[in-house]
Amino acid sequence: MSPIVVLTGLLALAYLGSMLVGGRTIRGFGLPSGTEFLVLGVFLGPRFMGVFTRQGLAGYSIITIVALAWLSFVMGSDYGYAAGRKLPAKRMFFGLALALLAGLFTALPAVALAFFLTDLSLRELLILGLGVGAVSAETTPYAIRFVVQRYSADGPLTRLLADVCEADDALPIVLLAVLATIVPGQTTIPLPGMPWTGLASTLAIGATLGATCAALFDIEPRSSQRWGILLGTGLLCVGVCLRLGLSAVSAMFVMGMLATGLAKERRALQELLATTERAVMLPALVLAGAHIVFPDAMPFVPIAIVVVVMRVVAKGFSGRILGRTLEAKHGPQSLGLGLLPAGILSIAIGLAFAMRYPGVVSEWVLALAALNALIGEVVGTAFLRRALRNAGEISEASAGATPLPVRKLSPAEMRAAARLLRTSTRPPARSSSATRQLEGRARRRSSQSGAGT
Repeated sequence: MSPIVVLTGLLALAYLGSMLVGGRTIRGFGLPSGTEFLVLGVFLGPRFMGVFTRQGLAGYSIITIVALAWLSFVMGSDYGYAAGRKLPAKRMFFGLALALLAGLFTALPAVALAFFLTDLSLRELLILGLGVGAVSAETTPYAIRFVVQRYSADGPLTRLLADVCEADDALPIVLLAVLATIVPGQTTIPLPGMPWTGLASTLAIGATLGATCAALFDIEPRSSQRWGILLGTGLLCVGVCLRLGLSAVSAMFVMGMLATGLAKERRALQELLATTERAVMLPALVLAGAHIVFPDAMPFVPIAIVVVVMRVVAKGFSGRILGRTLEAKHGPQSLGLGLLPAGILSIAIGLAFAMRYPGVVSEWVLALAALNALIGEVVGTAFLRRALRNAGEISEASAGATPLPVRKLSPAEMRAAARLLRTSTRPPARSSSATRQLEGRARRRSSQSGAGT
């Protein structure tokens, strides 16, 4: 198919994503992270309908990298915050520890099984371990938001899960940065002292451009110019990282953290970036689905089974730990399975692995990321709802109700509604002198006509 047609379709998906952000759709429907668009990408890919060809996907590689990096920028701008409030350090550490636990529980058995079933080198086994751990660590916060929006969940356990899920994004980002230092690009400027200089350079580039973005954002009040600042610093970060062979996704995450951490207009910056999230996410999910290659049954199927089972075990253990905390001391048994949902971060990390290190290992990592996302969002979201209902944070009426369509008014519509409200509540105006004279004449005529009869 013509690349122009494909790009037009991606733009249409971006417009659909902007409609979702604008509130012109029903909240809480579909899958939390939009993983159905990942399945759509699989069917549009080279294996089935062929809308996306292998050659075409290679031509869209720069677009894909920029999209993944921008999503990381958005996630980094929200990292450390939940519902507009800063997360406590204890919960940040707690979320990272649980993510590390899930990563180790899945990566070590996968590497051990691959060592016995395949002839992969030690370097390839290391890359496999990094990839499996990165795509298995997170619990997407979109699942928590989904349940909160659809079923009006609220309570100590809901807030605890929201905080922990917001804090676990950093681990996959760090693992992706490590991979970039292990697998240098083919057309990059070599850095001496890798991997340490590579990690330090990734952090320095993201921090420097994040501070620059924050400083320029604060001194420019116009929204149109602020968009130019965000786009300019973001594209500069991506370009520098690609030239040096570093992870643009990891650097943009650091850039987002520093930009919101240093900007005085933090809320305005976060709100501006949030409007682009779904608009970039949906095309990225479709492209990720098109990149998925179905690996051979052996040895992928045994490795996939081990990864899925060990992830369930790790999340179940994490649920037990969360259930014993002070705020959730009566945590339900299904809480562990409620931590299974994986979302756009896992898919983005898997796709970044596949583009960075083409081969059978990256194909496994991307396929495992898609498998974790599908199983987690279909199964895990249902158990999450059940866990919160058993904890008494979802009422029975809300659990069985279907939400009404929610439409967010535009600023112009809100102003028109306010004017209408003021007009309807305004007391009636007093009659003018001319009006009073006319009314008096009418009364006199009516009285005279009555007397004459």
